[in-house]
Amino acid sequence: IHEFDLYIIADIWNQWETYVKLIQIVPATKIVVIDPSDSTRVFPFNNFSGNLMHIFLKWNYFKNAQIKYFKREIPSQEKLMTGLTLLPNFISKYLLPKRIYPINFSIPEEKITKVSVDFKTKKFTTVIVDEELQNNLASSFFIPLGQELYKFSDENEYYKDIQLSKFGITTKRSGWDCLRHYEYAANGAVLCFKNLTNKNKESAPHGLNETNCIFYDSSQNLVEKLESISEQEYLILLENTYKWVVDNTTIALAKKLINQI
Repeated sequence: IHEFDLYIIADIWNQWETYVKLIQIVPATKIVVIDPSDSTRVFPFNNFSGNLMHIFLKWNYFKNAQIKYFKREIPSQEKLMTGLTLLPNFISKYLLPKRIYPINFSIPEEKITKVSVDFKTKKFTTVIVDEELQNNLASSFFIPLGQELYKFSDENEYYKDIQLSKFGITTKRSGWDCLRHYEYAANGAVLCFKNLTNKNKESAPHGLNETNCIFYDSSQNLVEKLESISEQEYLILLENTYKWVVDNTTIALAKKLINQI
């Protein structure tokens, strides 16, 4: 096991026992931890009950300040210390990673389907995750957060619905980042992202801006913005949407991760 150059913990919240064993036999500087949680909490500061408690009894865990810690939902500096108020400052110093690196969801390159604007027959995808907007769209389908409801039973049907749509509505749910952003972009729906300006800049998704995404804060605000977009402006948005998703394929993400390490 000592012959490896790098050790990646893919999900620290579910694989922390492996991490605790590993850090006792390999250098902490060779360990990369990925935190895929929708929470902004840094491991292990989600709660102080159950099995997590005995991590604090293992001195080796305090070496985690030396590891490279990758996280999607990066907290602001104010939130970083949430949950640490009961701990002495010197312990907090050694428990937190020295730096939290950004990471995001991605999508396989083979899932990208180029669609001509001439192929599109409707404005929005059928599934609308913004309840305010959904209430104004008779043919849409809303899925409440936390409920396993599905409009489509087949992946191809889901993708075709996106491909027929000019725009895909997305917003923060459990976390800011989710596969929906990448699925919509990969199938040619320009993202309309509600309240994206409220996101911490270091949190995923990365690279979205007004050249490849429509920012909005209310249903009325979105309607006004979409009405002002010309056909030529839409074509530019669509082209930039595809450029964005190509930059966020699984292979592209793996290369970014290796370069940061």
